[in-house]
Amino acid sequence: MPSAGSFDLPQHPDGLRFPHTSQIVVTSVMGALVLVFACYAVREIVRHRSYLLALLLVGGGISYLNEPIDDVLGCLYHPVDGQWTVLDTFAKVPLWGLGIYIVFFGGMPYLILKALDRGVTRRQLWQWVGILFVVDVAVEIPILARDMYVYYADPPFDLAGFPLYWLFINVGGPFEVAVLLYAARHLFTGWRAAYLLALPMVCNAAGSIAVGWPIYSALNAQASEPVKWVAGAATIALGYLLLDLTITWAARKSGQAEPDRDVAYSVFQTTSVAASSSSSASSLSALSTN
Repeated sequence: MPSAGSFDLPQHPDGLRFPHTSQIVVTSVMGALVLVFACYAVREIVRHRSYLLALLLVGGGISYLNEPIDDVLGCLYHPVDGQWTVLDTFAKVPLWGLGIYIVFFGGMPYLILKALDRGVTRRQLWQWVGILFVVDVAVEIPILARDMYVYYADPPFDLAGFPLYWLFINVGGPFEVAVLLYAARHLFTGWRAAYLLALPMVCNAAGSIAVGWPIYSALNAQASEPVKWVAGAATIALGYLLLDLTITWAARKSGQAEPDRDVAYSVFQTTSVAASSSSSASSLSALSTN
């Protein structure tokens, strides 16, 4: 029995060791993906003077602070023995996960935002949801097969060790980042562009709790199997409803209006405008004197 004041939570499995070779391979692959997006960010800065992608990528990395919390709530365990630990708060989490957060919560929202700028239909936005689902499954199932982490507490909707309700928990965050920026990017100009560093973390945390609370509650209450299945279904339903509402609004907005100007000609947009205004005023003054 737990002592007074403690939490009676499911116990993660013991005796697991982080597979060394798999850790090297997966960390290298994630590093390569981050490098691809970093090069894309540099291209956006050079060609368009837009720092948006660069800030989102950093923000995606910052959102990794949510991972230990999600691990405890969602009953996910990364073996500690042999792990290349990058963060140790509620739980220890590995370096390779930082790369997927940068890509999934920083890079993918940018690609969805670019699609919104071009104009998209509901069907096309649901296709983007499908792409995020495929990315999630393509990452998780092979890595689970290599015992790099494990979902415990007998979760429902299990497919090759991956509880499918996590698709809806994971996808809400990046999708909300993209749609929020499409709706209100004009608020993130000048020095307020720094807020972009926190946006992926906030949307990830909000989406995780809003969608995942039924299954989190059932797992940590160590509920019966039927209750877990009902809770998992409720999480899937909440995730679908959130996506449906978001997609309905975004498709209407994307189809009826010109996109707002890109966030940034940069974080330094305000300075550039001020310098231009000063130059124009000087020219007018010189003409007046002559």
